[in-house]
Amino acid sequence: MYIRPRPPKRRAALILAIIAFIATLFVVFGYAFLRNPEQIAASFPLPDLITRTPTLIGGLEITTTRASTATRLPTNTRTPTPTGTPMATVVPTATPYPVVEHFLVGRPFVEPANILPSRFYSYGTTGRGDFEVHHGLDFPNPLGTTIVAAGDGIVMVAGNDLLPQCGAGGNELCGRFPDFYGNVIVVKLDQTYQGQPVYLAYGHMQKIFVRPGQRVQEREPLGEVGQEGFAVGPHAHFEVRVGANSYASTRNPVLWMQPLPGTGALAGRLQDKNGNLIRAQSILVYADDLDGTYIGDTETYSHDAAPPVNSDDVLQENWAFPDLPAGNYIVKAYVGALQYSRRVTIQSGQLTFVVFGG
Repeated sequence: MYIRPRPPKRRAALILAIIAFIATLFVVFGYAFLRNPEQIAASFPLPDLITRTPTLIGGLEITTTRASTATRLPTNTRTPTPTGTPMATVVPTATPYPVVEHFLVGRPFVEPANILPSRFYSYGTTGRGDFEVHHGLDFPNPLGTTIVAAGDGIVMVAGNDLLPQCGAGGNELCGRFPDFYGNVIVVKLDQTYQGQPVYLAYGHMQKIFVRPGQRVQEREPLGEVGQEGFAVGPHAHFEVRVGANSYASTRNPVLWMQPLPGTGALAGRLQDKNGNLIRAQSILVYADDLDGTYIGDTETYSHDAAPPVNSDDVLQENWAFPDLPAGNYIVKAYVGALQYSRRVTIQSGQLTFVVFGG
């Protein structure tokens, strides 16, 4: 059996003495610190761990970096952006065209009817490839809603469009093919633009209240909403034609309708490095706020086998966006791996114009 020997008494006495000495130091210094802590702390200089001035390291000045702010992220965007390849953001070029406004007409409806055109299938677009290129704007409203004149003028056409009624001598179809609009009205405005006649066309009506040769005034009833002809759901198709009463002479009504109170219009040109228009690309609009709130989107003008849609004679735009409340926005365009982005300010009753590319 193994028995551990006891430690010598001399070693035990030494250990007790050391413990007593340490305890005495704690008592003495603790009492002094409680009476004058600042003086005791100052007697022990500490290294300066905070650099208050920039220092040079290898010729580079090190400066304080601010915390990053919140990043605006697009929300509810119907058009997905390409993934896998980083996008280069390109600053748009200066607008090479004067911003010429010609808000000559009103709307084909008055409140309480819907007075906002559909943004999904706007002028020159294809509804994301689902439809043929659109030559006007659509105003959805229930069957039987009263359609009114958007300007003063003379009725040139009023009836079905099975046979030619439009064109210089009434020898052209009013639409893409017979019965395209079902029932259609065309009004020649009293006001001209740069010496050219301006016509307003209304399509898909279920009832017509006017006759050719009749003079009408703005807001005067013309007929009722229907879905006659080549139409999906009840709505009024609204066109602006410049120079001739022809399906080949349309212009974007967004640039001709007076913006609603407190709103303005936005339009622009998306072009390549040679100044050629780029077709069928997405234009997205966001509020310039902390969240980058998604407002809506449109497409640049497309073309198909029918007569092409037309840019404004001066602006030469290939997209437009109606009735944006006055304020600040971010407009983005995507072309392949390039992303164009621009901050814009919309002013009430005015047109804002942006050029991307070139």
